[in-house]
Amino acid sequence: MRSLSMIKVDRFPPYHGLEWDRKISNSDNPNFWKYGVANLIFLDHIRDKKLVLDLGCGTGGSTFFLAEEGKAEWIIGVDLVRDMIKVAKKNVINRG
Repeated sequence: MRSLSMIKVDRFPPYHGLEWDRKISNSDNPNFWKYGVANLIFLDHIRDKKLVLDLGCGTGGSTFFLAEEGKAEWIIGVDLVRDMIKVAKKNVINRG
């Protein structure tokens, strides 16, 4: 039996930050459509919630969608990858 210390785990995607943001914003990329459908499913689940916590928010794409389309008073996005949060913060500023 292998111990946990011997198992290599890729915890984060090989891309992050601006590269990820461009990938999910490009309608020619299949992930664009996957995230669009996921956002609609998320919206169904949080429609009347006042507080939403988006764990693994990445660059904030779903977080922004939920803020614009939902009724939440507070939406908090959290991600472990610092570059994702940096891009999300820039996106917040750009979107006003």
